[in-house]
Amino acid sequence: MDPAAPGYTNVPAENHLNSDDASFVEVIHTCAGLLGWADPLGHADFYPNGGTPPQPGCGVDIAGACSHGRSHIYLTESITTTVGFQSELCADWSTYQTGACAGNTWALMGDKTPTG
Repeated sequence: MDPAAPGYTNVPAENHLNSDDASFVEVIHTCAGLLGWADPLGHADFYPNGGTPPQPGCGVDIAGACSHGRSHIYLTESITTTVGFQSELCADWSTYQTGACAGNTWALMGDKTPTG
């Protein structure tokens, strides 16, 4: 889910969610830089639609609450869909938007993410 940023920006890194917290930590960033943490924290970090607000379906989302909650919706949909959310490995959203990551390794976000 979208890990919270408020209240954690001045906390030591060892107290943040990280890849040592479980055998596989998947993070879905949907409100990075506002209510959500922007940096990668897990074994697999996904940034749907760039990972920033507003997420599709949220309209004007000045406070970011709708976008922050979208991570739960995306995870639920990844469990109930037969299609999944295909994602390409890329350094960042702006590089992805240029098309420079086309053909890179891809994975399915959510319940179908390979853990090995």
